[in-house]
Amino acid sequence: MPNGNPRKLLDSSKINDLGWTSKTSLEEGISKTYKWYLENI
Repeated sequence: MPNGNPRKLLDSSKINDLGWTSKTSLEEGISKTYKWYLENI
């Protein structure tokens, strides 16, 4: 639903050019976050 705010996009080209790569996959990150959430509620 549009709310009048301009779209914000991330440009990750600079960090990629520096050779940065993630250590955690999206799936693993979601799983770890969910596990932490269950243990800390």
